[in-house]
Amino acid sequence: MSPQKGLGRARHGTRRAPQFVGGAKAHGPVPRSHETEIQRKVWLMALRSVLSAKYAQDQLVIVDNMEIESYKTSDFARMIRSNGWSPATATGRHPSIMMLPLMDPDNITALDNLELASRNVQGVSLMNASDAEVYEILRHDYLIMDRKALDLLQDILKPM
Repeated sequence: MSPQKGLGRARHGTRRAPQFVGGAKAHGPVPRSHETEIQRKVWLMALRSVLSAKYAQDQLVIVDNMEIESYKTSDFARMIRSNGWSPATATGRHPSIMMLPLMDPDNITALDNLELASRNVQGVSLMNASDAEVYEILRHDYLIMDRKALDLLQDILKPM
């Protein structure tokens, strides 16, 4: 570096200044989130649309109760096969299943067997009905929900 005075050149604090090769960027990237919140009415319309599409394509299954007796994965897989929710397609791929029970915070132990049994089955996802996400429902081939979840979604989606 050259000295501050005496040579008639410009003052430079360091060789890492932005104007030098190998120096810093003058206005480098600032890490920040560019995500935006989706409007509530738009989200509700998307949820209505995806549920209507699942119903129209016969991919919406409503059961009375999602509680199962056993926590064993083999029993759960047998139940899925016996109900016809897991036939292999022409490509050999098994359809994915989204299970949407209403997990009541007061009675959380009632669905523990379902959670334990479905944990290790490939292509099966379990999500609380109050946390239903449009993309996750759309991503799966079948949507299975119980009556309580259906009542909750009807309350959420009723016109204002």
